[in-house]
This record gives sequence, structure tokens and C-alpha cells, in this order.
Amino acid sequence: LEFRYDHYKKEDAGKTDVPFGRSDGVIMPEPGILLLATTAGPYRYHIASKMFSPVSKHDGSLYAQIGSGKGWVHFMHCNEGSFSVIAEGATEMAWFDNRKKKKYLLQTSLTGLDKLFGWRSKITRLDDSTFTITASQKGFYLLRYHRNEDSYVIHPELYLSDFLCSGILKDKQDRIWIGTDRGLFKQQKNASQLVKLTLPAGKGKTAVSCFEAAGNKLFVGTFGAGIYVFNRSTLQFLHHID
Repeated sequence: LEFRYDHYKKEDAGKTDVPFGRSDGVIMPEPGILLLATTAGPYRYHIASKMFSPVSKHDGSLYAQIGSGKGWVHFMHCNEGSFSVIAEGATEMAWFDNRKKKKYLLQTSLTGLDKLFGWRSKITRLDDSTFTITASQKGFYLLRYHRNEDSYVIHPELYLSDFLCSGILKDKQDRIWIGTDRGLFKQQKNASQLVKLTLPAGKGKTAVSCFEAAGNKLFVGTFGAGIYVFNRSTLQFLHHID
């Protein structure tokens, strides 16, 4: 499912009630249901019936609690049982638990959230109660679930404050990978130190836009320099895709 520019009429371009979305604004919070972030607020798509409709504030579902009305929201994560949303301008940041049918506002002592978090912000699970949340410009923060208080709290300490973090991944060996504007970093096994994965010389910029592990290969996407493929275990460079 994708949004196509050529589907829309020119006279609808300035209207806020005509839903137009982004390719990264689609999640599947439960089987058979897609949730879409659009200019006209969140929409729901039923895969089986192919029904596309706005999320109503009166339909009684958990989705009705997303945001404060029409307008952009951005999804920070989605996995089995939960998803998280940030409203445009960080006016609201929330965690949705599908199993409990409950919405949690993310709590924090940080101020000026609109300058700290935005569409770039993504949440990655480290363990059952600890997560990372990337900042808009530099670094990332830790988000913790406090069971006794049944609350989610963003802690104020900023990590990797000199780097724009484009993504964070935890692999099957429990090692953390961090994509940044100055390359890809990997946590050393059984240690807290990070080592930098060096891209082959002469291949252009090292700014990482995204990365994904598949089998024993690591695919590293860059800004304008193609995709690099590495051996996931040894970090040996395999080949480059333009």
C-alpha cells in the first residue's frame, strides 16, 4: 500500500480534509489492520474488505485516542502488542498497549520537546522495560517502563550527543547497532564500548540512512552512496549496490 502523487487532483492539494500520507507512515498494529498517518489525521485500512476510513473520535477503539484531532502524527514503533505515536510538534507523545487496550502518555522532565523529538524519532526495544528513543537532531535517550507506577518515562540523559542517530537495532546476539551521520557503530560483544564499521575507501559519504540485518548479512543504506553489504558476524565488506 502506498500513496501516489498522481492520484490526487490539483484542486485538493491545499485541503486538509483530503488524506495524503507518507510511505513511512504505515503500520500494522494488529493482524488485518493498517494504520496510516495522513494530512487529515489517522486513517484505518481493513485489508480483507479493502475499506479505507478515518479513525473516528467516537468509534470507541484505542485508535480513537491518537493525537488531538486532524493533522500529522508520526509512528515511532510498532510491534506485536504495541505501537507509539508522536503528534506534530511533539504536542503529545504516547504509547499504545493493544493487549491492555490502554494509552500511556510518555512522561519526562525534559522541556522543549518540539525541539528534541519529531518525525525522525524512533523507539527500539532493548529489553522488557528499556527502550531507546532517537532525538530529532543529535543522540538518543532511554525510555523505561516502570512497572510499579505502570508508566513510561523518558530519562533526561542524552547519549551520543555529537551524532545524528538515524536508527538503532538490537541483533539476536543482544548487540546494539547504531546508524549515524558519521557511519555505523556496533556494540562490542560482552562490553559497553562501540566500534565503528568502516565503509570501503572511495565509496562516498558515510552518513547512514537505514540498515537492516537479514541472515548473516548486514545491509547499510547511505545518503547518496548506495547500499553496502557486510558479513554480519565478521563485519567483512561483501559488495556495494549503487
